[in-house]
Amino acid sequence: MFQSSFSLGIWNAWILQVIYFIVSMQPLVVRKLIKGTIKKESKRLKDISPTHVKDTLFSKILYWFLFIIFIISFVITFFLPLQIGTIFFPIGLLLFSIGVIILFFVIQSWLSSPSDKPITSGIYQFSRHPMYISMFFSYIGISITTLSWVFLLLTLIHIFFTILQAKSEEEYCLSKYGHLYQNYMKNTPRWIGFNKAK
Repeated sequence: MFQSSFSLGIWNAWILQVIYFIVSMQPLVVRKLIKGTIKKESKRLKDISPTHVKDTLFSKILYWFLFIIFIISFVITFFLPLQIGTIFFPIGLLLFSIGVIILFFVIQSWLSSPSDKPITSGIYQFSRHPMYISMFFSYIGISITTLSWVFLLLTLIHIFFTILQAKSEEEYCLSKYGHLYQNYMKNTPRWIGFNKAK
């Protein structure tokens, strides 16, 4: 089922990666067009984004390792043809779309939350790491739309190290936000579920 053929082309998986990137940048672009506040919003996203946790050596190594995997994955998508004529393409596209929709709600939660408190509203009521869930869905979706075992292997490696990164981020948030984040952890599942407090 899965294949390993590479072919540079227009109808390759890079299209999906670019869509994911555009959605992730959407709030900044819209605010620039409407209010011209891209610098302010960019700083706000940087302040409240959990991916900027790099305080310990372990966190730094994880961060850069995941970044390198992301770059390799992105480059490979230029050589992975979408298997449009197969039954797997719509299945993969559906999973990828779910990931993009989750990403949209993640960004809305970032922008509507104060930067001096943990993000607990919106989609963060159902998961402590919805950004990572978004990436999991998107990467698995790309693996299926291309039927590439190489991209699937990269995805599994990415998921494994992301799980470690999530634990590291939670330790950082506990030290930064104290009991606020501790209560949040107690009531909200790490990956997906319902908020116990509600």
